[in-house]
Amino acid sequence: MASTRAKTSQASQSVQSGNDVAVSGNGRTFADVLQNTLYERELSQRDAANEIGVTRQLVNDWIHRRRKPGKQHTARVAAWLGVSTEDVLRMTGRTVEPNIEERLDALERQIEELRTLVVSRLATENRPQRRRK
Repeated sequence: MASTRAKTSQASQSVQSGNDVAVSGNGRTFADVLQNTLYERELSQRDAANEIGVTRQLVNDWIHRRRKPGKQHTARVAAWLGVSTEDVLRMTGRTVEPNIEERLDALERQIEELRTLVVSRLATENRPQRRRK
């Protein structure tokens, strides 16, 4: 394992910035995180590929920034790395879309607030005014 660790460390140091986007706050890219995880867990690319459920070549392409994980792999890679899917998307420079359910809930709350406001104003306007004597 020592020679694998040395190769992994050298590969990690020689990787250029490429098209990966750094994760906000810590400056690590997806390729860096993947490479470091292999090193820390003392795994080969083949071991990681087997655990994630992809080919060794695909893991190699991710490490060398030739490809980014597609939608079908993002959740599995995130679970394997122990990070959120959103983190993987940020690391690879992809847009993080808010959960559609959360967006719908927020819109429903806004509609209900507007409905309450309209009813309240209509009630105020339609209230009979007291006549002064």
